[in-house]
Amino acid sequence: MTKEEYLSLASEKYEALQTLNTNLNFYDYEKTFDELWTELGRAVLERNIGKIPNDYRKLPFFEDEAKYKLLTYLKNNAYRMKYDEYRQRGLMISSGPIESAHRTVLQVRMKLSGQYWSEAGCDKMIKVILNCTHISMFSF
Repeated sequence: MTKEEYLSLASEKYEALQTLNTNLNFYDYEKTFDELWTELGRAVLERNIGKIPNDYRKLPFFEDEAKYKLLTYLKNNAYRMKYDEYRQRGLMISSGPIESAHRTVLQVRMKLSGQYWSEAGCDKMIKVILNCTHISMFSF
């Protein structure tokens, strides 16, 4: 598919996108935008690889339930996966720093030699550690 062909397909959806700007209801806006985006994606795929069945999930590829669940999860949560936008805003998109903080802030303190914690004592100590960490991190 050439750039011109893609732009031609996209321009067909442009007018519909412009009418969305007058819609004040966020739910309806998001739903309609998702439908328009899906239609454009389907048109691009069909132009590139041929006709796509309406219920593509019933293709033999999805006989494996795990694959079906993964695709369903990705489809249902695609609107949350705006990693480019999140990175541009400087937001964290991985759990590594949180896991590292858990190790350095909680585990080091809680696993000192000779330490023993009841479940209630452990919960209270975690709250104390996290409160102190929060205060020291955000006090200027």
